[in-house]
Amino acid sequence: MFTPDTTEAEHHSRREPEPSADCITLSTYLEFLAGGATVAVVFLFAMPILVELANPLGVLSTTALVFLFIFAWFSVWVMIRVTQEQMPSHS
Repeated sequence: MFTPDTTEAEHHSRREPEPSADCITLSTYLEFLAGGATVAVVFLFAMPILVELANPLGVLSTTALVFLFIFAWFSVWVMIRVTQEQMPSHS
């Protein structure tokens, strides 16, 4: 008689639950806003240089700037999130 090995199947069924919308807190929104504000200030000061660098793209230059802004915003948000999670909590 053959007995299947179910240890691997049980291991996969004990995964961590997916995060739900309930785990989004005020600090998540504040991190998101801080990342956006930081990138907006940097873009404000760097806009002449960025426009000059994107000019060779012609019609796609504005699209490139928007994608760069979104990528930078996401990157800064992730850095803020990771840094905040690494800090010891005071509770």
